[in-house]
Amino acid sequence: MRQFVLGNSSITIVNFYARVFESADVDSAILIFKKSTEDQRVRLFEYTDGFQFIKEADSRFFLGQREHIINVEAFKAGGTAALMQKVEANSACCPILPMSKLVLRLTKLDAELPHKQTK
Repeated sequence: MRQFVLGNSSITIVNFYARVFESADVDSAILIFKKSTEDQRVRLFEYTDGFQFIKEADSRFFLGQREHIINVEAFKAGGTAALMQKVEANSACCPILPMSKLVLRLTKLDAELPHKQTK
């Protein structure tokens, strides 16, 4: 779905840092999608006292990322996104162990390690 939207639309994100909903602890945002196969861009705005343009990028940037996720803070920071891409490209999934087995393995490992006595 993300790939389809990025490949077929222009996206505008307006991020609000003001608390819009009293019970919500996350930022609120408005997403605007415009069907387009020629202008495939992602534009980021922020609203505090008025609209402020932050950044714009070609949708291909996000299409090249794992799972095609638009991370607003990483997009805004710039260099962070490149670092995240390198980490994700070189990471491997590890098998998920049931918590009880993991705790037993860690306990066994801890018992095998030499410990210094403290005063």
